[in-house]
Amino acid sequence: MPLFEIDEHDELIPFRQLRGGAELYEREIEDLLWDNVEEFSGESLFPVARQPRVGAGGRPDVVALDEKRSVVVVEIKRDVDRGQLAQCLEYAGWARKTSLDELARDFHGRTESATDLTPAHDYTKISGRKIRVADLLERDLVAPGDDLVWNRPRLGDRYAAKILESGSIELSDGRAFSSPSRAACEAASIPAYDGWLAWTVVRLGGKTLDDLRHDLHDRFTTIDPDA
Repeated sequence: MPLFEIDEHDELIPFRQLRGGAELYEREIEDLLWDNVEEFSGESLFPVARQPRVGAGGRPDVVALDEKRSVVVVEIKRDVDRGQLAQCLEYAGWARKTSLDELARDFHGRTESATDLTPAHDYTKISGRKIRVADLLERDLVAPGDDLVWNRPRLGDRYAAKILESGSIELSDGRAFSSPSRAACEAASIPAYDGWLAWTVVRLGGKTLDDLRHDLHDRFTTIDPDA
């Protein structure tokens, strides 16, 4: 049957057909990426700018910073030909060479707070290896049975879990995972997410596992600056 929409004059007009194209799809994906950059990338990224003019005049879709303050460029393409691949390589070269000072000079607004997001040292490691939840247990930063929650107010979702004596994270359905990120991905049925930033410890007033990882790293660097 025919469908209509009401215009500003309360007149019935037929719905207009929107013709799809590469630009339309890329723009919609860019909107989704900008609003959900961590879910798409599986990393803790701080989005800085959309479609900024960089290098010799190109405009990458999204420029962000990762936890190590490295510049990350995301370019969205429905299809990739030789020219588009060359463009992506050009953006990669620009991201590798650019500095935070150049970024702050070129992009105003979000950049200043972004440069303060991460510490100079890799706080995710101690003694040359990645920190595990078991390390938090060993240093009494968390306890077996501690309840964890992950709230995603934008989506209206809330996930619950708890820390086991082994250091694994058990979801409310009984499944247990050694990695906080794997537990988060399985809880939300998404391909990638940083679980250290997702899960908060209820008993500790909502401190994230990432906050506690910071605390553990600080203890080690106080004792051994080379840790």
